[in-house]
Amino acid sequence: MVADAAEALDADELVAELKRVTDLGPPGQRARDVANMELAKLLETRGGYANASDAAYSFNNGGDMSYHSTMVREGARLADLGGDVGQALVWYRKFLDLFVAADPEFSDLLESMRARVAELETQLAEH
Repeated sequence: MVADAAEALDADELVAELKRVTDLGPPGQRARDVANMELAKLLETRGGYANASDAAYSFNNGGDMSYHSTMVREGARLADLGGDVGQALVWYRKFLDLFVAADPEFSDLLESMRARVAELETQLAEH
């Protein structure tokens, strides 16, 4: 990540190696989840939205998802940016389900997500 930030000549190779190692997964699922989200952020800054979405999708999406709400939200956003309408809809809906009884402070975020879901559903229906 430092090489990428410093625009090192070998940054592309180092990012590819980070992705390869991350795909192997460090011991412990939580560490892998966090590493995948950091990789997703890095790939996003490099303009690789589809790869960023893939990295975000690599998190453990089984079990109690309430602990993964940030990852679900970011995964939805990255899938949307990467043009993966189907995956974006899955994750936006999953996030909205997690926040069905959210505090009022989340109203604006949730309303914008609902609007985006409606836009994506329309887009999907037209194709």
